[in-house]
Amino acid sequence: MLSGNEALARALAAARIRSAWSFPGSPLTRLEMLLDSRGAPGVTHRFTVNEHVAASLALGGALLSGHGTCMLMKHVGINVALDTLATFGMVNELRSPSLLIEGVDPGPQTSQNVAAERPSRGSALALTHVNIASCLTPSSPLGHLRASRPYLSLVR
Repeated sequence: MLSGNEALARALAAARIRSAWSFPGSPLTRLEMLLDSRGAPGVTHRFTVNEHVAASLALGGALLSGHGTCMLMKHVGINVALDTLATFGMVNELRSPSLLIEGVDPGPQTSQNVAAERPSRGSALALTHVNIASCLTPSSPLGHLRASRPYLSLVR
């Protein structure tokens, strides 16, 4: 039986995502540690100083390097990265896929607010042209990435 984090790490490797960027913090800490311990062969993970930098590096990598990238952040980090996401949403010239994984803190146990504040952030993300997939089970990430396979074929 896989945990959700293990399933997501395997899904990233299976989708040929080559680099992942994140700002350290719960609820994604276990996934970040899995990526650092080579739990996803072929995926290199690096921490950044904030979510804005993580989004810039992931989207810049997808734009310039031609390989799949991923950014990991908790729900409050989306607000920090919104300028970068909106800018790249207007450019819309990525050579390869870039995936945003949002860690939700329903408690809130490690965040200053509850993740249920989606209406305002959802409408702001709509401006960025970012596709959103909600993963409700451990098998969901792999299913979403398999459904995206035609787009992932761009990965070199």
